[in-house]
Amino acid sequence: AQKQIDNIMDWEDFCRAVLALESVEHCWLNREDPAHRESILRRSVRSFLKEASSKVIAKYKEGEFTFLDKEGCKFYEYYTNTGCISAKAFICDSTPIGKSPWIRINLNIHVIDTINDGESFE
Repeated sequence: AQKQIDNIMDWEDFCRAVLALESVEHCWLNREDPAHRESILRRSVRSFLKEASSKVIAKYKEGEFTFLDKEGCKFYEYYTNTGCISAKAFICDSTPIGKSPWIRINLNIHVIDTINDGESFE
C-alpha cells in the first residue's frame, strides 16, 4: 500500500490540481493562503491515502468484507471524502479461489462546479 501512496504522491500534478480547485467555490482548500495551498494539499492527500489504506486493512483483518463478487473474491472497501478530494482503498481477497489478496488505492480530485458554457450537441 505504501508503494501506491508514494507513486500517487510522486506523480500527481498537485500544482495543476490546486489551479483546478480554485474554480470550485466550496472547496476547503480555497480558504487557505494561496502561497501554501500546494503543500497543504499534498499533506492532506497523504493523510487521506494513509487513512484509507489503514482502515481497509483493518476491515480485512476483521473479516468485514463489503461484497462478494461472482468469482468468489471478497472485496473490502474504505472511502473518505472532503467534497473536493476523495481517497478510496479496496482489497480483493481471492484466497478462496487460489489467488493472493491485493490492495488498490485511488485518489480523486473533484472539480464538480462548472461555468456552464457548453454548447448543445443535438
